[in-house]
Amino acid sequence: MWGAIVFVSQNKYASDIFKKFKIENSKSVFTPFEKKMKLTREIDDKRVDPTYYKSFIESFEYLTVTRPNIVFGVRFFSADL
Repeated sequence: MWGAIVFVSQNKYASDIFKKFKIENSKSVFTPFEKKMKLTREIDDKRVDPTYYKSFIESFEYLTVTRPNIVFGVRFFSADL
């Protein structure tokens, strides 16, 4: 008896994340962020909503289960959560 082959895909989940956070038109890049990027709590002199940011990062943390290539970037940005 042969075991069943299970294929796990999160394409729909990833697509839903992109739509939820309005980044569906973003371009893919080889590295998840710039090498010398500095994180700040403001964007264009506006404070970033911490609840929104946490939701964004947590959504991507779940996605790392099937996308190991984004683990470093997601963990880097979630360090202060």
